Amino acid sequence: MSRLGRPSEGSSPSSATNERGNMSEEALFSQGHLATLTKALNSTHRLNTHVLAGAGSIRPENMSGLDTAADTLIRLEGVETAIVFALKDGTLSGVLKTRSGTVDPHKWITSLFSFTEDDVYSFGEDDDEKSTCHFTIPLGLLGKCPDKSQLWDIANSYVTNLFVEKVGVEE
Repeated sequence: MSRLGRPSEGSSPSSATNERGNMSEEALFSQGHLATLTKALNSTHRLNTHVLAGAGSIRPENMSGLDTAADTLIRLEGVETAIVFALKDGTLSGVLKTRSGTVDPHKWITSLFSFTEDDVYSFGEDDDEKSTCHFTIPLGLLGKCPDKSQLWDIANSYVTNLFVEKVGVEE
């Protein structure tokens, strides 16, 4: 059994996107979406050409805010790869977007979390020159923790440490 969740056959990475991958106006302007985007953009860690951002605990309907944050971060000068993550329904969920020709999003995420190739679902090529990998990691018993703030502190610290170890010295 895989440690990571996989979308059902034929489903899109985000229910807030249309068939061309563009966000609906309803999703783009929801308060939850904007709050998720704001939290992520206010908690960035930049190392070399990579940026990591965490959005705290979010509701499933606000997942599109992670995609928007990654799209925004990848457009910053000198940034080639953006990883944005959050806690959602007992999981650590997120997205990696890159415009680097040397970064394979699927392999990068599996390497970061020390998973096997079968553990991460990759949505493949996105628009323009970016590649994307969405990931969902079930937290098991920890996902039922009633103190979401404390759980976020632990998850954020853990992912940030993995990120720093993988990418190198913080700038």
